[in-house]
Amino acid sequence: MKNRLICVGMICVFMLFAWGVVPPTASANSLVSSDQLEFAFQGISIGDSATDVTSTLGEPQRTTVSRYGFEWRTYHNNYNDFVMVGIDDQDKVVGLYSNSTNWTSKSGIHVGSSQTEVREAFGTPLTYIFKSGTNYKIDDCTKCDVYQLENSYATVFYDQYQDYQVTSTLLIDYDVEQAFRWYDALNVPNLEESLRVQNFDLVNAVRVREGLTPYIWDDKIAGTAQDHSEDMATNNFYSHVNKNGEGVADRVKQDGISFKVVGENIAMLPRSAIYVHEGWMNSSGHRSNILGSYQYIGVGVAANRGGNLYWTQDFYTSP
Repeated sequence: MKNRLICVGMICVFMLFAWGVVPPTASANSLVSSDQLEFAFQGISIGDSATDVTSTLGEPQRTTVSRYGFEWRTYHNNYNDFVMVGIDDQDKVVGLYSNSTNWTSKSGIHVGSSQTEVREAFGTPLTYIFKSGTNYKIDDCTKCDVYQLENSYATVFYDQYQDYQVTSTLLIDYDVEQAFRWYDALNVPNLEESLRVQNFDLVNAVRVREGLTPYIWDDKIAGTAQDHSEDMATNNFYSHVNKNGEGVADRVKQDGISFKVVGENIAMLPRSAIYVHEGWMNSSGHRSNILGSYQYIGVGVAANRGGNLYWTQDFYTSP
C-alpha cells in the first residue's frame, strides 16, 4: 500500500509539538535486559515492572494520567532528583521522563550534553514516524531530537538559552507509541486535571535544578487561570486579553487576589504537559516567568469542542 504523508507538527506562536518514528528494520521488542538499555533513570528502565519501581523508588509523590492512558507516577525529593515513571495496566514501565542531573546514558549522554554529542552518539534524528502504513512527518524539531532506541522512542529536549544543551529526556515504549493516535487522548478520563498538576511539578523541578525556590500552588489563582483557559476555549480566542478587554491583572483583581507583581503564560494545542513546559522554557518571556521571583502559581487547562487544549499559567507575589 502506498504511504500517505501527513504533517502533524503544531506550531503555536512560540512552541512546536511534534513526534516521529521510522519504519523499524528489526523488531523493536527484541528482548534486551534492562541493564543493557541506553537510558535508565534512577535505576528504572522501559520494560521494568511496577514492583521494581516501588522497590527502588518507594511510593510516588503524585499519581496522574498521561495522554496515552497510562499512569504517570512522579517521584522527587523536594523536587530534587525528579523523575516521572509511566506504568500501564499490565504493571509495566512504558514511559520515563527526567530533567535531573543524576543520570548518564550508556553512551555518556546526560543533562548538559551538547546537541552535537547527542547526534554523535545516536546519529541522525528521525524525521518521520511510520504507523499502520502512514508516514507522519516531524516539522522542524529544532529544540528536540527524536530517536528509536531499542524498545522505546527517546525525545531529547534542548535548551536554546544554554547553547542547545540537553535539558531533559522523554522515553515512550515502542508499542505504546505505535498504537497511539492523537484523538485517543480525547477519551482519557481526568486528563486535563492531570495536566495541570503535571505542569506545576515540571515548573518546580526545573526551578529547583536551577537553584531556585519552588513556587507554591494557590487555589485562587489556579481558578483565575482555569477560568481564562475555559474562556479562550469557549469563545474561540487565544490572547492574554479577553473579549472584555481584561488582562491578567484585571482578572486576578476580580478574583479578590492582592498582589505586588503578576504574570501569565498561555499556550494552545499540545496534549502533553512535558511538551508545553519545554516549549515555554525555550521562549524568553515564558521562561522568565517560570524562573522568576514570584511566590505563587496556578495552572488552567481546558478543551474546546474540537478537543484543542488551552493552557494558562498565572503567577503572583503577595504585597
